[in-house]
Amino acid sequence: MLGHYVARADTRYLTFLLDFLNTLDNLQVGTVMDQTFLAFLASRQSDVEAFLNEIKKFRDELRTKVAELAALIDVTAYPNVRQWLYREGGSLIDILVYDIKLAPDLPVAIDTIVRPDGWEVQIFVRRGGDRSKLQNLLQRLEIPFKDGERFIFPTRFGYTEKLDQMYPVVRDLVVKIADSGNAVKSESNTASE
Repeated sequence: MLGHYVARADTRYLTFLLDFLNTLDNLQVGTVMDQTFLAFLASRQSDVEAFLNEIKKFRDELRTKVAELAALIDVTAYPNVRQWLYREGGSLIDILVYDIKLAPDLPVAIDTIVRPDGWEVQIFVRRGGDRSKLQNLLQRLEIPFKDGERFIFPTRFGYTEKLDQMYPVVRDLVVKIADSGNAVKSESNTASE
């Protein structure tokens, strides 16, 4: 019966109808948990809950560490710097992020990442940025890095490292790159003239 109407239907709306029917089918499927996993959860419920509680405590500790590091680094004098904290879903990492706008084609990000094996600093360009310009800038500023998908600052810190030992390193990176913004803008203006 529907076939008769579909043949004469306005094609602009036919796609919407088919999408709607597929959605209805998908809603009827429901979800079915893997029975083996469900049995495991039932038999070890208290252990699983205790483990999840410890994970939550650890993730809270990670957030406290990056928040304390952020509080040590004052970027209020830099209008081109935005400081914020980031964490992906259920991951065991937390990140102190600095977004530094140097030029339209050079939006730099510095991620100071803490995870169970310690701290790492990554420098990269945001989407639409010119990676080679960032690499040249880091070389000109004599900022050491290991080349990879992102530029990795070679100095790593242990998980329990005192923040007063590491915050000067992160602060100096942020300040050096943020201060280079005027030189980068001058170069961009000279190149466009």
